[in-house]
Amino acid sequence: MWKCPPSRNNYLLNPGIKRFPFKIRLIMRQIFSFLMVALLCVCTACADDFTTTDVSSLPAKAQQYLKHFDSPVAYIEVDNEGVFGKTYEVRLKDGSEIDFDKKGEWKNVDTNLKPVPAAFVPKSIADYVKKNYPEAFVSKIDRESRGYDVELSNHMDLKFDANGNFLRFDD
Repeated sequence: MWKCPPSRNNYLLNPGIKRFPFKIRLIMRQIFSFLMVALLCVCTACADDFTTTDVSSLPAKAQQYLKHFDSPVAYIEVDNEGVFGKTYEVRLKDGSEIDFDKKGEWKNVDTNLKPVPAAFVPKSIADYVKKNYPEAFVSKIDRESRGYDVELSNHMDLKFDANGNFLRFDD
């Protein structure tokens, strides 16, 4: 006569089935709980991202920097990065793009092969470019923690330190 196999969950009736030790089950439960909380936090942090055309949503410093451009704002993407604050990506109608941090300091200016306004380029970098590449101009500049990454209109990439001293050509 055929017998129904014992249920996998019935550990009391079938001693041949081994359970995970209590500590391992507890650790697995804690890891699962942590992952669920982390997923919830990520989902809620992304919920505050939005796009607008209202320049007043930018910090005051960023608004001052935008006055150096002739083109009007096409849109502004506001990204809430949780504990790191907000970042702002401004796209102008001429295609230029400026990224700002939560304090309104610029991080990246890309003008699509048009000259970057002088207010964004440190004087020592502007002097170096004018002296060594008189036919070129700065078309993109990134402010990094250790200095500046500059792209010229002739597609050369240059690296400068935080004081504006030339370091090397960038690949």
